Amino acid sequence: MYTKTFITACLLAIRQHVVCAASTWPAPTDELEDLIFLSTGYRSTGLAGLVTPCSKGLSSSRVTAAEWLRTAFHDAISGNIFTGLGGLDGSIAWEIDTLENEGVFADDSVKAWANFVSDQTSLSDVIAAATYAVTRSCSNISIAVRGGRVDATQAGPVGFVPQPQNAVTIFRNQFARMGLDDQGMVQFVACGHTIGGVHVADHPEITDKALATFDKTPYSLDNSIAVEYMQGTTNNPLVVGQSVANRRNSDFKVFSGADRNVTISALAADREVFDNACKTIFQKMIDQVPSGVVLSDPVTPYEVKPYGLQLTLLDGGSKIRFTGDVRVRSTRGAVSQVQLTYTDRNRAVAQTPIDTTAKGIAAGFDDSFDFFGFSTDLPADTSISSFNVVVTYGDSITTFDNNGSGFQVQDAVIYQAPQSCLNSDGQLTVVAAVRDAQDAPNLQVMIKVPQASPNPVPSISTTTIPMATQSAVGSYGLYAANLAFSPDIKQPPVFGIFGGSVADTRKGVSDLATSCATLATPTQSSSSSSSSASGDFITSSAGGNFTSSSISASASSVITPTPSTLSDSMTSSTSAPESVSSSESTPSSSSELTPSSVSSSSISAPASASSTESTSSSISSSSSNPEPPSSTASTSTTPSPTGSADYAFEGCYYDPVNPRALTGKNDYNDEMTIDLCATSCSQFHYFGVEYGRECYCGNELNSLSTSQSLTDCAMPCGGSSTRICGGPQRISLYTNSKYSAPVEPSMPGYEYKGCYSEGSNTRALLTKSFNAPDMTVEQCASLCTGIPYFGVEYSQECYCGTTLQSGSVPQPASDCNMLCAGNKTQYCGGPNRLSLYLDAANPVSSPMNPPMSDSTYQGCYTDSVNARVLIDLWTSGSDMTVQKCANFCARYAYFGTEYSAECYCGDVLKSSTTKVEEAQCGMSCAGNMSQVCGSGDRLSVYLKDS
Repeated sequence: MYTKTFITACLLAIRQHVVCAASTWPAPTDELEDLIFLSTGYRSTGLAGLVTPCSKGLSSSRVTAAEWLRTAFHDAISGNIFTGLGGLDGSIAWEIDTLENEGVFADDSVKAWANFVSDQTSLSDVIAAATYAVTRSCSNISIAVRGGRVDATQAGPVGFVPQPQNAVTIFRNQFARMGLDDQGMVQFVACGHTIGGVHVADHPEITDKALATFDKTPYSLDNSIAVEYMQGTTNNPLVVGQSVANRRNSDFKVFSGADRNVTISALAADREVFDNACKTIFQKMIDQVPSGVVLSDPVTPYEVKPYGLQLTLLDGGSKIRFTGDVRVRSTRGAVSQVQLTYTDRNRAVAQTPIDTTAKGIAAGFDDSFDFFGFSTDLPADTSISSFNVVVTYGDSITTFDNNGSGFQVQDAVIYQAPQSCLNSDGQLTVVAAVRDAQDAPNLQVMIKVPQASPNPVPSISTTTIPMATQSAVGSYGLYAANLAFSPDIKQPPVFGIFGGSVADTRKGVSDLATSCATLATPTQSSSSSSSSASGDFITSSAGGNFTSSSISASASSVITPTPSTLSDSMTSSTSAPESVSSSESTPSSSSELTPSSVSSSSISAPASASSTESTSSSISSSSSNPEPPSSTASTSTTPSPTGSADYAFEGCYYDPVNPRALTGKNDYNDEMTIDLCATSCSQFHYFGVEYGRECYCGNELNSLSTSQSLTDCAMPCGGSSTRICGGPQRISLYTNSKYSAPVEPSMPGYEYKGCYSEGSNTRALLTKSFNAPDMTVEQCASLCTGIPYFGVEYSQECYCGTTLQSGSVPQPASDCNMLCAGNKTQYCGGPNRLSLYLDAANPVSSPMNPPMSDSTYQGCYTDSVNARVLIDLWTSGSDMTVQKCANFCARYAYFGTEYSAECYCGDVLKSSTTKVEEAQCGMSCAGNMSQVCGSGDRLSVYLKDS
């Protein structure tokens, strides 16, 4: 059945130059569909919110949208149309610490995306959805997203990512591998560089500003970059400024060197030409996948989509409760009523439809959605097999039958949520009801296990456990299994019950009680839960509780990840809860909220959201709030510390948003609790919870943040309806009693040299560099073991070096005032400022030019990306050494190493060059820190012996 609303969606898809097909539920891209289209409101994923508005960033000098776009490009640029390898394949997760991804942009981007990766949605599919979110947040450009990408299991080759020092000939080769000609190369650079800018922390050789923007509209994906360039008014740091002298003016080299400004001129002259070019370029980028990977049709929004369908056996087996949500696309008009007409197990059409009630509203960039929940009790002997959804739009009634197949419901294997539980020791008990004496089912549990550094994306580990029989209830047999979780498990598991060809899957543990329900006489209470059934209990001839002692040993297991696979790198500012905790499940003291003490308006707030939040206008670029303004709910309950003596409640405070009341760190989670926020902010003086799902940390409270009435903080926490988590622009503020102020720098065994600037057009320390979200002084010292100097910078950066480069000089101690990301009691430098340490037991020694058996070192020579001295052959690699370069250039008279990881070959020195003092070639080789491998625009030259 094709409806008017579906035709509207198809017209939008046609405008996007894609093939339109009606989706049949369920589909492998269902999670991806949510990521793309549910931006705000009920059941929203939160992905688009991380880049909406386009100006949003993790600090005042950062633009998340630009960082996401850059990271997506760095992942896709490995695509090679000639070999069929690479492309958008998630290999960036393994490449975070490479020289080509210098800075924190890739690390932070992948950590944000890692929270959305599952067994159904790959990292590379998430990157595609993230690119869509960036283009829609920052412009009206809309690209089509397909699913089905397969993630790489290792890092891709080096040398594919364009570097600012490259010559235009190298740029041509790199973009040609993606199938782009000179015009496409210029379009890609202009479209990619119209938002964001360059940071001094990453490229002091290009700019001395915390953020040097590419154009005057850095938060809009528009053609200003081209207009300003052609008018001669540009401040693009890759066109003008110190990048020119340092041969890093890559945008100028591309724009002018590709076709003498022909393409960039066309982009400047017509905004529509620019938008169409960017749409084509970004579409090509996300669709570039390894050969053999088959992408789905473009993902379009469902007109009707079910969520959380759940059957629960009741009343001694005579009844089955059917609960769930239905999402209706309401873009074309208001939805006044939704009903379900269903077919029972015997294929008879039921005469009475199932009514629904409004649950909440949601919105994407171009669509709005209404959610309706339902709960009804059905006879167990006839049950249900499928349903259609009847939607009333004003006076118009439309029936959705899932493309003629109906929305299928199986009742052969049923997960019993009331009889399942997760106790305080981390033991999960799962109970299932299986109809007509089918084979015993299996419990399958999926756990996200941290991967080896630097990859922050967890792998999915699946454990299968046979379920043991318990008793018979009507026509159903009951089965159960136990699974104990190690404390090392960082993220809550997902599980399902599988019996032959049928299954009841994708269940979570967050709603489970800490003890399994007693098998008592059933009550007649109703439930509106959409994610798991609750309420009535099953009467069993056995009676009693389901416990580990009542389940056979064959149905018990333990999951414990090996220590070598665990990594703290799983934590990020947008991460999911780090542990499965039952402390938030039930009130444990008189200070906690109880359902009866909370007003109905405050209980419904998280589910329905405000009308402002659920419209597409709420995500316009003019808004800087994670939550929209809304009238506050009222309650007479006072929130207070719960479950910990480590923090104290300070009251309800106004959050001015720009800047926030607390600016040290933030975390957004639909399952937010006070304890979860306290854990995330453990190294800060203050923390606060806001709008049900937001967590903020800081050592100072914004002076504009003033105390408000406690009734203004009335929204229940997303992860615990019995606790209060602030309200709209109202933060429930707490102090951390264990907070200690940072102390002056010191490190046993090292001499603190003071606060130093970076070098002259180079890093102060060149041997090694690291970036970690949990950086401490001790961690940096360990990473630099055996190297005389180490320094920490910009909170989470670590640098090592055998010598201090020219131009790095002492600065005021107050310049190094940023707290270490992993220890808020320590200072870790500042922007372009290094807290410098010297190993007292390790004498300073410079890297050497090693003697070669068949070549002689000639000296340090100047080089230029526009006029290379050796141009016959080149390579680069993170394992570069002098010997590796010599072997690569074996058939040439000359070879030279440059910028730590680059190698160049040639029979003659083909461009003008000057021999300079040896100190200017001071970078250690990437693969051997005791050897010299040139420096920026400086070549360590060898000549083969005659």
